[in-house]
Amino acid sequence: RPSSLFASGLLVFGGRKTARDLWRRGAALRTSREMRTGKIMSVLKTPLKAFLFDMDGTLTHTDHIHFKAFQQMLRPHGYGDIDMNFFLKKISGRHNPLILQDLLPDLPKEQYDDWANRKETLFRELASDLLTEIPGLS
Repeated sequence: RPSSLFASGLLVFGGRKTARDLWRRGAALRTSREMRTGKIMSVLKTPLKAFLFDMDGTLTHTDHIHFKAFQQMLRPHGYGDIDMNFFLKKISGRHNPLILQDLLPDLPKEQYDDWANRKETLFRELASDLLTEIPGLS
């Protein structure tokens, strides 16, 4: 799943950069044509010291956190408590617009971004308590 690989990538730049600078640069790269076609060096203006990918399962596991976030976000829409089988078949590895189109077809497309942002905010809140590194990493 190349898109999820890039979506969770971490870029480490030379020089002094704030976390916000790195996030903005990373966010721009994740959606850029150059990133998708592998022409990443033409996009960067600062030389890289390292290029590290968190390929879920290498540094940490996040599926259980996304699962909990989707459970909470889908409950008000009549899904009750989704199970892991449902999550793996209908959600895991898919982009939010496709998930919403399939699971919430009555939700206006204008609300997709807001819904996805609220889900990502919930994910980050849950991750602050649930995210752990894979044993042996450090």
